Order: sequence, then structure tokens, then C-alpha cells
Amino acid sequence: IITMGNCGARPSSSSAVVVKASKEALAVDTDQDGRVSKEELAKYIDKHAELWAMLSVNCGIDESECRKIATHVAFRMAKVKHLRSSMTTLPQQVLDREPTVQEFQTLLDWLNEPRGNLEFFHRTVFSAFDKNGNGYLEPDELDAFLDVYYQAGSIFAGDVRLPEKATLKQNLLDNFDTDGDGQISFRELQSILQAGGSALVTEDRPPQPEGPAKLK
Repeated sequence: IITMGNCGARPSSSSAVVVKASKEALAVDTDQDGRVSKEELAKYIDKHAELWAMLSVNCGIDESECRKIATHVAFRMAKVKHLRSSMTTLPQQVLDREPTVQEFQTLLDWLNEPRGNLEFFHRTVFSAFDKNGNGYLEPDELDAFLDVYYQAGSIFAGDVRLPEKATLKQNLLDNFDTDGDGQISFRELQSILQAGGSALVTEDRPPQPEGPAKLK
């Protein structure tokens, strides 16, 4: 488990790693107060469809809702010291505060990497179905996510491997719910998304490493 530590506090001048903000990041801070508000971030997200359009296409969610979800995820991700670590460990005061321009720049740098862009997409998918925001897809939320597989426009429409929904749900829990708690964490959902069509049936599931690291 990666501990977030005191990521909500301002680093001291003696130990801070200075991240130079680009013109792009500085332009988002329209009131020039050194922080990026949700309103400022929403305007940036609106102009960058690459951060939300795939969510609409793949999950059939209204574009305006996708923009809200992407803004919510970006607002949180910008404050995570290690961008591949869990956001569920962030203290409430960190979740609520506005990210600094430097923190936003770090997020932009991550999004410009293919793995960062993909992780952001995965996080928006997770956030779209984690309705209560507790960091897990509980049984009813998992049901809502699985409905995507059965939509008329789904890439899995007509796939002979697609079983009945109840069977698919059990397959996913059996093969991807690594801690056996009956719900799906972000990392577990990410494994499902990365598995693609092979997640539909047990025998096609790719081998998983023993003792996977668990992020709570």
C-alpha cells in the first residue's frame, strides 16, 4: 500500500521539488491565484474532449455528465502525490481543497503519457459507476456497470462469449475480486478493463501474478 502521507500540506521551501508550470497550466488559472478551481478546471475539460469523449462512447453516458465526471476525477487526481496510487486514502481536507497550478501541471504531464491518459480513462469509468464515492463498486453499482456490456451499441453486442448477466457477474467476482469482499475496487476494475473480451469467460482470463498488491 502506498501511503499518501501529508500530501495535503504545503511542502517546506527546503524540501520542495519545484514543478515549473507551463503556459497551458498557467492559462487555466484565470484569476491568477495560484490554484485551479473546479470552475476553471471544468472549462479546461470542456475544451479537451480526449479526456471525456471515450467515456461517452464506451459507456453510453451523456456527454455533459461525462464532462462532469472527468472534472471530478481530474480535481482529485491533481492532488495525489503519486499518480498511480489510491485516491481513497486522501484526507477529506485534501479532497476539498483546490489543487495548486504546480499540482495541475504534474497531472498534465501524466496525462501526456499514454499510460497516464489510459489510467485517467479507467478512473472516469470507475467514477461513473461508483455512485456513493466510497472507492468500491458495490453489487448494485457493479450491476449498472455490467449493463454496458449488453447495450445495443456495445462492442460486445453479438459476442458469442457474452454469457447471461448473472453468470458474467459471477465470473468477474471469481476472477478479479482479488480480496474476495464481493465488491470491485478501482485496481480490480482496471484489470477487468485491460482484459477486454477475455474477461467475459473464465477460461480466457489472462494469468494473474500471485499476491497482487492491494490498494485500499
